[in-house]
Amino acid sequence: MYTGIALYILGEFGNLQTHLTLMNLRSPGGTERAIPQGWLFDLVTCPNYMTETVAWLGIWLVSNFSFSVLLFVIVAVGQMMAWAKKKENRYRKEFGSKYRRKRFTMLPGLW
Repeated sequence: MYTGIALYILGEFGNLQTHLTLMNLRSPGGTERAIPQGWLFDLVTCPNYMTETVAWLGIWLVSNFSFSVLLFVIVAVGQMMAWAKKKENRYRKEFGSKYRRKRFTMLPGLW
């Protein structure tokens, strides 16, 4: 139970930090795009999806390994994996050699 709560809290704080980084990429009212950098962005392309996954794994643990929660997590992570791959491709196309391709798009060691 406590492990699940800890994972949920860590995932949500990581998600908040990631979204704040993304939010600050543009100047107020601007439309320019920039390459996100820092903390988890140096590890994976889409750390917001990674931290979301961590939070949902925490919920699954708190649910006492509910099959329906696990099924939801599998489907949600699968969808986020597809989005992460598209974002990686979009960054490479848009920024060319300025964008350093990451080894993993969402889950270090897996995807």
